[in-house]
Amino acid sequence: MAQLLQQFQHTTMDTYYYTYPDGLAFGYQYNQSLLQYFYQDNLTYFTFNCDSNGAPYYPPVAIDYTPGDGTVSNPGNNNTLQNAPGGNSGKGINYFNDSYESFSSVYAQAGILYKSYYAIAVNGVTKEKVVFVNDWTISFLSGQLKSVVDSIPFPMFAGIVEIDTGSVVGTSSNANILSADGSDILELNQINDPFMSDFAQYINDTFQPKGNLTQQLSVIAHTTQTLHCNRKFDGKNWRLELKYFLLAVSLTFCGLSRRRHSGI
Repeated sequence: MAQLLQQFQHTTMDTYYYTYPDGLAFGYQYNQSLLQYFYQDNLTYFTFNCDSNGAPYYPPVAIDYTPGDGTVSNPGNNNTLQNAPGGNSGKGINYFNDSYESFSSVYAQAGILYKSYYAIAVNGVTKEKVVFVNDWTISFLSGQLKSVVDSIPFPMFAGIVEIDTGSVVGTSSNANILSADGSDILELNQINDPFMSDFAQYINDTFQPKGNLTQQLSVIAHTTQTLHCNRKFDGKNWRLELKYFLLAVSLTFCGLSRRRHSGI
């Protein structure tokens, strides 16, 4: 498991599983660039720094005991209750569906964007059931967009918007896409950026229902062709390209790019 996490270090912050029904977690995570191993004993988490092979150094660097009260509203460190329908994580995992898998929406934590994957796995011999969890870092998208745009010899802007939420999860500009405390992702129409503002205006002028960003974006998700149109703002002509694409398994995004267009 440690080797798997290291292979995807630039896009993944942790990989672990927790048991059902006990809700005890075991796995690895990155704390900054430091590899750590963690496990649970009842409702106590133990976290250890590791060597490159995943072997823990003793003693633990952190111990967290959060008992809760055994309910979904106050589960403490019981992962099963946290992620159950009605649980405080909002995941709503159906533990009776042995083929269950799902992705969360993109979310922000400590100024970093993440998307989580959950899947139930059952041992064919022992019938033991666990939930596998993988938290993907999405922030790398902005870095990739900037690298692409910087390599193109004409003015260009690119951004990625999550269709389900209307949140901007990647941009080639330096616009801030997070709230001031880094805990929330701003929606397209909340970004202080001329490109994003013009794109939000284009969406609202072009798609129905007016004023409902996520429903307007969902229309694009059913469009198989790349959309192009001419735009003019800040006294300059631009060419807008709008394309829906599927990233990984079930990440639905709307991508847009602009370039200066002098022939309009």
